[in-house]
Amino acid sequence: MSRADDKLKTALKNWKKVCPEDATDIVDVGKAQTATDKLERELTTIKTQFRRKGSEYEEFSAEDIADRLKEVKAYQKVLRDVQSELTELKKWLAKVRSSTTPLPFALVVKGNDKGSLHVFRQENRVDRSARAGKQEITGSKVHDGTCQYTGGKLVFDFDGNARAPWKPLLQKLVNRAGVNMKVALAGRANDDEVS
Repeated sequence: MSRADDKLKTALKNWKKVCPEDATDIVDVGKAQTATDKLERELTTIKTQFRRKGSEYEEFSAEDIADRLKEVKAYQKVLRDVQSELTELKKWLAKVRSSTTPLPFALVVKGNDKGSLHVFRQENRVDRSARAGKQEITGSKVHDGTCQYTGGKLVFDFDGNARAPWKPLLQKLVNRAGVNMKVALAGRANDDEVS
């Protein structure tokens, strides 16, 4: 294996560490974006110089480089979508904090630790967004409700019964948006949660 192969394999491995395949698993969007930009630049450089330096690569062909570049560009699109969703969530959380009335939301959940929060001012847009989120997360269910900022916490009130494991998921989704607010589930009898 050549030095060029090792360098490219290391770059791909480092990128995979920071950028999980599932967009809902991205912890730090900024780091993922930086790593993806760096790899994209590196692959673009290799692709343009491959005619001259192709002999340095034993394991990678021009088609392999092109395929990897397509994969990275597709991931760039996913990151833009995630960033847009997080911006929308951040704006919505600011509205919840300043609003005196509860605002609608939909939580798309798969299991207890995977999901997405869909928010808009109008309920029909929440429903459309949640249906789209359900298609992205196969085997998931949509749970509707309202959210209000009360007692220094975001209180999520579900139309049906809320499950206790959703609290850490909601906290993770709120923190991912870069907002430092505590989360509580309405109707839960725990001291940490608002009834």
